[in-house]
Amino acid sequence: MFPEFQAPRCDEEYNKFRKNLSNSRSKAYKDTFNLPGFELPVLAQCTDPYPPPGQIEVHEAPDVPRRHQPIMRVRHFPELSSPNDMHVFLDHPLQTGRQGWAQVYAGRLSIHGKTCDVVVKLYQECMFRDPDPRNFYAIDGYRTSDWNPATTVAQREAWAYLMLKEY
Repeated sequence: MFPEFQAPRCDEEYNKFRKNLSNSRSKAYKDTFNLPGFELPVLAQCTDPYPPPGQIEVHEAPDVPRRHQPIMRVRHFPELSSPNDMHVFLDHPLQTGRQGWAQVYAGRLSIHGKTCDVVVKLYQECMFRDPDPRNFYAIDGYRTSDWNPATTVAQREAWAYLMLKEY
């Protein structure tokens, strides 16, 4: 399950949230990864993605004409490997910095001595664009903001990947 985001409910909480984002951003710029070879910890807490609000759960893949289907690739690793057996190493940045939804790196995944190249996306809220105070607050428990927390962005991406996994 992805952790839940609690939106600020007043100006004081919003200002504190913005200050925390700014402090985290400064720290992220100072504490860059020691590339190549930085090992990321792999956690098992973000599992079972669910559809984003307004989407319906789809249990069957849509029928896509063969000419639009990508070439099937060979899977190097079992899909059910335990996160404890996985080691992810970052080699070099592909897309990093502010204003993006993710920091993207080229890297390597290693499981039981087998290794393959991977692309790693890190969702750091401090690198997202700043939220707009005019529409950021939760109203009656519902967030009406156009700024999404990292957990929401990661959840949506995981759900979309799950829907496209057949291809």
